[in-house]
Amino acid sequence: MKPTIRSSALCGYSDLAISLGLDPLRMILDIGLPGGSLSQSDLMLAVDRVCVLLELSAERADQMAFGLALAQNRRLSHLGEFGLILRDQPTLGHMARASENYSRLHNNALIFAIEEEGEYSNIYMETRVDADIPTRQFSEFLVGSTFKICQTIFGDASREMQVCFRHGAPPDLREHIRFFGAKPLFNFEFNGFVYKSSLLNQINSHADPAFSQYTLSLIQAIRSPATPASHSDEVRRVVMQLLPRGECSAERVAACLGVDRRTVSRQLARENQSFSSLIDSVRQELSVRYVLESDLPIGDIAPLLGFRSASALVTWYRKHFGQSPMQHRRQHACQAAKTTGLLRP
Repeated sequence: MKPTIRSSALCGYSDLAISLGLDPLRMILDIGLPGGSLSQSDLMLAVDRVCVLLELSAERADQMAFGLALAQNRRLSHLGEFGLILRDQPTLGHMARASENYSRLHNNALIFAIEEEGEYSNIYMETRVDADIPTRQFSEFLVGSTFKICQTIFGDASREMQVCFRHGAPPDLREHIRFFGAKPLFNFEFNGFVYKSSLLNQINSHADPAFSQYTLSLIQAIRSPATPASHSDEVRRVVMQLLPRGECSAERVAACLGVDRRTVSRQLARENQSFSSLIDSVRQELSVRYVLESDLPIGDIAPLLGFRSASALVTWYRKHFGQSPMQHRRQHACQAAKTTGLLRP
């Protein structure tokens, strides 16, 4: 089954599209989303279609910051039940950890992970979609929405979060600087945030932790039991964190999950997966993102995918995609230039 996101993610899309000269209903129908996507909040929409919608909207409106514009007025209420759980978490750290556990109630394509490393911590926000689906606008929408929600709750403390994107910088950075108050890091190893670990202790002054427990029990009572993340999904989440750092051995992944290597192998085997096949799958997803959406030299991409040399990456890439990374990047750039011309209204 394709990953999905609640249609409340498109709240505000109609007004934004109209303001930029687009027909919102025509846009969503053209890419295969139901007409009710713009008026209902609890439809489950295919994430790959939403990614395409945002990219197509950005192209047709000639607005490279379309994802950020859609994220401008995000609130916890747009997250439905997930937002209710977050609302009364006592600190930023509690909110981040709740997001690891419950973000799938709103967006089950999102791999949300927090990593604390001494003085600094990272929040990873990765989207699971097919390698051929563009994600620039959707990634900026997700990270921008998270930033705006944190800004609403924690005020100026949100400015201490360094925003990071895997894709390259747009030609004009003014909208990004206006939105975040500072220039994001582009061509980074992951999408998300880097910040001082002490920020996790930032108090949510509006929280009622007891009410949070009541909300969670109520949600569990009125919903069918949520399907827990599969073992392969849990391993994939850790692999996405460790692979760009060159630490993605089976032993290291098992240690992060609190089990031994054999347990990981058995759990994956029950789901007809293996550690090597899962690594290869993640590499295919991430490699296309780095090659087509970032400006990083191929030699710099190789270690982010766990390869010791650019030549090893090129050999592997040819095997999976039938061409070298540079050939794929040039081909994509030519196609994008042609498509941009065709998409003009």
